[in-house]
Amino acid sequence: MDRVPGLGDDELDAVITEGLRRQLAAGVTTVRDLGDLRYVVVNRRDVQRAGRMRKPEPTVVASGPPLTSVGGHCHFLGGEVANRDQISAAMRERVQRGIDVVKVNLCQTETRSAHWPNSAHCAPAGRSAPPSSRSTSLRSGPTSR
Repeated sequence: MDRVPGLGDDELDAVITEGLRRQLAAGVTTVRDLGDLRYVVVNRRDVQRAGRMRKPEPTVVASGPPLTSVGGHCHFLGGEVANRDQISAAMRERVQRGIDVVKVNLCQTETRSAHWPNSAHCAPAGRSAPPSSRSTSLRSGPTSR
């Protein structure tokens, strides 16, 4: 993961292609990506949906870069937000790009300081999520409140 930010789009696409090839060979038919960089996985999903893939591969459910606090978990993927306006702008961008699910990363110390007890994956309001992500899943780690 630490080398991902240094990869170009073609290199990322090669990594994605190989990963999808291996998943399909193992019998996986749908994958959910929750850690995209520069929307490369979202773009791949769009190519799939347009029917422009040369070879079969698992269906991609994509989130784009996860939202996180400045310097937070996976900040290097480009989803850093520091305030309500930045969160709103990031969500507008994701909705415009047609993401399937929103990934929000909060570590325990961020959770306590922001008074947000959970991180969540869910479909944007008004969007029909793919069957594999239709239900909202909330995860909460141990907290000491």
